[in-house]
Amino acid sequence: MSTEEELYSTLTQLCSDVSQENDITECEAARDVYYGFLNILEDTIENRISSTYQPNINVFTQYTSSLPSKKETVELVKSDVTLLDAIYTSLLSGEEYLNSNGQFFTPPYLSSFMSSLGLAKEADTVLDPACGPGVFLDSVAETTDATITAVDKDPLLLYAAKI
Repeated sequence: MSTEEELYSTLTQLCSDVSQENDITECEAARDVYYGFLNILEDTIENRISSTYQPNINVFTQYTSSLPSKKETVELVKSDVTLLDAIYTSLLSGEEYLNSNGQFFTPPYLSSFMSSLGLAKEADTVLDPACGPGVFLDSVAETTDATITAVDKDPLLLYAAKI
């Protein structure tokens, strides 16, 4: 089993455990596990990142031993910037939550194509009004020095985009 498959398996099992042990829905558990996963990434960054997301439980402190190591996590995300999207959508299996909250993520090939058009190169500011976990912003950041502004109604996804 690859490290990425192990990560998915560990996080999926963790969602189930968190849901059962804390009497919260699988969806709430998935979002809390994702938040805990993002906390692992944030700990490797020198600057602290603010988030307004309020988890039901603090997965990071209660279930730390179940989460992957910081080194493994950082290496996986560096090797595939779309991993945060994939983890979020797989943890919230079933499209019901995503669709009912208007969460549709830009595929990496499309964000790469859009940023390759060079439209942002001449801009002073680039705005993504529904940034999700930031795949489009990552593509744009590679092609311009413009100031990037990200907005999302979901504080958990905005937190992911900041990371």
